[in-house]
Amino acid sequence: MKKKKGCLQFFLISVAICGILAWGFTVTYYGVSISPNGETLVVTTPYNVTMYSAKNGKMLHREYGKPYGSQDYQGEFSYISWSPDGSCLAIGKLYNGIWIWDTKDWKLLTERDGEQTARKEPSFTWSPDGQQLALGKDNGEIWVWNKQGNIWNLKASGIKGLHSITWTTSGQLLALQGWDIYDIETGKLVSNLNHNIDGSGKVSWSPTRSHVYIFFDLGGGVMDVKANKYEFGAGAFPTFAWSKNGQYFASVEEDSNEIVVWDTINNKVIRQEKQGFIIYALTWTAQDELLALGIRDIRTVVWNTNTGDVLKTMFVPPNLLYYLFTYLP
Repeated sequence: MKKKKGCLQFFLISVAICGILAWGFTVTYYGVSISPNGETLVVTTPYNVTMYSAKNGKMLHREYGKPYGSQDYQGEFSYISWSPDGSCLAIGKLYNGIWIWDTKDWKLLTERDGEQTARKEPSFTWSPDGQQLALGKDNGEIWVWNKQGNIWNLKASGIKGLHSITWTTSGQLLALQGWDIYDIETGKLVSNLNHNIDGSGKVSWSPTRSHVYIFFDLGGGVMDVKANKYEFGAGAFPTFAWSKNGQYFASVEEDSNEIVVWDTINNKVIRQEKQGFIIYALTWTAQDELLALGIRDIRTVVWNTNTGDVLKTMFVPPNLLYYLFTYLP
């Protein structure tokens, strides 16, 4: 009888270990972002969005679903966007869908489902006062959500070759159509942008709108919008983040741990170093400190790359297995 009991225990333990192994190898992180006031961390995975206290790491809220569907590349900062005053949080869903929360009580204010035939990367932007959010759709429509009243209104339709939209700091709503930038309100041509997108591409504007990151094919780079030229190549399938003031662009290539920071004002790389084992996502604090979500010291953590301080420990055991199977010969 004791022998049978021992065999059962061994079997159950083996099943549990196999479960941890399977789960550990499938844990994926797409994005991380810190609120403007530095009090809340947001982490996105293929299956949920979780908000944590940056002070003590406690979970504040979790929303289940599939914000990024089954995408197999790393998260990108532009999918997560706080309103300028931090009162709302927007996260893009696959195929141009979106969620918007009230950050006081984490009530989901509104959501829009994506279009199944649309480009995978969502395009949305906050107005400078944070009272509106514009969402660009692959069918050429632009919808605007008004915080007051919590309603969506159709702003424009029939826009051909719509790659991206952005709201300037002066309140001008712009659309990147093909290689041209137009004022959505007046329909007038603002400038040209000779990027290399030949289909669906990823576009992420700097907070000042002076620069823009363009992703195409296997890589991408940062363009000076006024000069209409590429300045910095970010490598293959990078995860990236713009600093809050738009001066710095940080990137890490896929499956890498090497951080590269480009200074858009002085036009040079000001930082290039390796940290941890692998970095999944990046975000900047309001004080221009760069945070990373990745594997460090055989743990998945969010840490300050400037000071080395850990803000949040995500998981421990699965990543020990990941390290053993991935990095040891």
